[in-house]
Amino acid sequence: MRYIFWLLGLTSLAFGEWFGFSTGINIAKSRHKPLLVYIYQRNCDACKQMEMFTLSNKNVENIMNRFIVSSVDLDGKDGYIFKRQYGVFGTPTTLIINPYTKKPIFRIFGDQSANVFTKNLEYACKLSIKGGLQC
Repeated sequence: MRYIFWLLGLTSLAFGEWFGFSTGINIAKSRHKPLLVYIYQRNCDACKQMEMFTLSNKNVENIMNRFIVSSVDLDGKDGYIFKRQYGVFGTPTTLIINPYTKKPIFRIFGDQSANVFTKNLEYACKLSIKGGLQC
């Protein structure tokens, strides 16, 4: 299944399940993996672009399988946490978070091509491994 399905503004892609932030943190801890948090807004054109062309790309799919993936609507209930605690000021933003410290390992801002996004995620994986996580 290589289609994007819009469900409450979130994408459901072929590479696996997306979790809420709290659930994602707990699963990431149990699997000793970094948490990838995709932060979006429903009315964000750049987010829709990112979801259609980047997050649905096979190479992006393959590297995202190395992370526990979570999504947060910046205008939703967890959005306030990301605005205050993580300094997220716009969307799309992707944070790679250490689930033990809940501190960002790496931050990606804006709509990126699949090639650039894949390279950024590979770099985030290397940083995660240096931090003692499995990626």
